[in-house]
Amino acid sequence: MCFVYAIGSIHNLNNKKYDECYIGVTKDLLRRWKYHTTSGYSVSRAIKKYKWIFEENMRCIYSGETELCFDIESSLRPFPFMGLNEASGGKGGKTNYSPERGRKISDALRGRVRSEEHRKNISSSKKGTFSGMKNPKAKIWKLVDPDGKETIILGNLQDHCDKLGLCWSVLKKKLGTVVGEISPKFRDNGDITIRVKREKTIGWKLLEETSKLY
Repeated sequence: MCFVYAIGSIHNLNNKKYDECYIGVTKDLLRRWKYHTTSGYSVSRAIKKYKWIFEENMRCIYSGETELCFDIESSLRPFPFMGLNEASGGKGGKTNYSPERGRKISDALRGRVRSEEHRKNISSSKKGTFSGMKNPKAKIWKLVDPDGKETIILGNLQDHCDKLGLCWSVLKKKLGTVVGEISPKFRDNGDITIRVKREKTIGWKLLEETSKLY
């Protein structure tokens, strides 16, 4: 049993605005809080600056199996230097999610509020790193529409798919194959926009190019 926790202002915690908080995983909330108060990292400086206290400014987001906790942490902190975190999350978790694990993550994070900046381009939170075409290690993707038209994408696949209204996660899951019809087991969790994106992605295909940028 582990806990996914957030440290931040009462306002952000109450409104599930986790973008500006610290996100972590622990088996002992109080012990972890004591560590953060003396760690010297960004979260420690914030605790001291704003005089945050354990009872009000540390909140359990989810409790459950260890691997799922790390998956949720990874979903909230996929890159370093997001919010009060200095490292990316999910170091102890898995990266390949089963449909059931994906549903649990979605349920655990339902209701959280993402900032506009986070929603539009989550990779912008990577401090001191390259992005998009400037990244010498950026992946090169080839996106093929239902009519066979090919588009080369450098780096930020999610941002490009969002602009087209496509479901990038499905494209990556079906990498190398044409995305088919929606399964009867498909879950949109009551969000019609998810189903619309999934339907619009039918017939598209994503390929990962083997060449690299230097």
